[in-house]
Amino acid sequence: MKRKNIIKAGAAVALLGALAYWHLCRPVKIGVILSTDTTMGNEENLAVRFYRELHPKIGLRPVEYIIKNPSTDEKQIIQAYRELEQGGVCAILGGSISKTGIIIAKQASRSGIPTFGITTSTHTLDKKKDHFYRITTSSRFIGSNVTAYLTKSGVSRLAILTCASNRAYADPLAEMVQKTFRGKILKISFTNGQEALRKMWAHNPDAVFIILPETDLIQVLQAIRHKNSELLVLCTEWGFDKVASMFSGPILNGVQSFTRRLSITPKYRGMLHQFENLYEIRASFGAVNTFSCLALLYQAIETAGPYPDKINGYLEQSRILDSGYGKVFMTEFGDSIMQFHYIREIADGRVVLKEKIKIEQFPWNLLK
Repeated sequence: MKRKNIIKAGAAVALLGALAYWHLCRPVKIGVILSTDTTMGNEENLAVRFYRELHPKIGLRPVEYIIKNPSTDEKQIIQAYRELEQGGVCAILGGSISKTGIIIAKQASRSGIPTFGITTSTHTLDKKKDHFYRITTSSRFIGSNVTAYLTKSGVSRLAILTCASNRAYADPLAEMVQKTFRGKILKISFTNGQEALRKMWAHNPDAVFIILPETDLIQVLQAIRHKNSELLVLCTEWGFDKVASMFSGPILNGVQSFTRRLSITPKYRGMLHQFENLYEIRASFGAVNTFSCLALLYQAIETAGPYPDKINGYLEQSRILDSGYGKVFMTEFGDSIMQFHYIREIADGRVVLKEKIKIEQFPWNLLK
């Protein structure tokens, strides 16, 4: 009888060992939806693949990435999301631009799968319990700070050039400035370059705020500097970062950028250098945000387990996080607030810091 019990106990231990081994060998599935027909989406797609090779495991379990690269078309993105959902992923990463971020945020709300918007910053997604998480600050903060800076600079007539292909980001940001700016203001959609510039000059602005990607931005800067070298030009970081790294010359002198990011923390700086050397590119904040989102996701999975409800429970606890650009506060809604914003300016071919803006909504008391 004792012998039978010993055999049974041994069999049970062997079974438990086999189940534990099977569990450890099962991959943690992470889904990715990035449209590589955008500059930012292409960079973030490469960054995901780089991070996958650098961090192939979470704890002892292997990580399997299921990567989809649809266009920015809504139907294609929804189809990609549903395929990842059916594939059993525990989380999804995407949203290289606000247009696609809004689409996957709706799917996250429906499915309950924790979903990250890498560089989705539109304030239309603020304060929603939708299982959509962002480490980049909402455009709500950009709009109010841009207005304050322009007012302090003595601007009374402002023209805003907005991107027609990413209205989900550009239009809400422009509207935030329109609501708070007290002078004369004209918003112009950049659908036809020559017509947009004609309207801008007719408005006779003392400053122009440009919300455009790098290809359109460099075209506008050339036209502006050809006609008025003294006009105050303020851009978003979206197009500015690429233009500042790819172009040089007099047309860039004096161009300013409002940015939420400045220096990269040492941990991420080394990773970024490896990434740039491997792909022989000059990366932007898209790659750094990708690394930051994945680091947070790995931490959530390692702490709570690879289950959507557990990951959501972990991420919905307000906390201060370490990102590639310093500390951010993530709220229970998955929105993030950074410590500072910055005004940068190109002077004699160099990008220099012009002003540092403290964000009062950041919970500074929690750092003490």
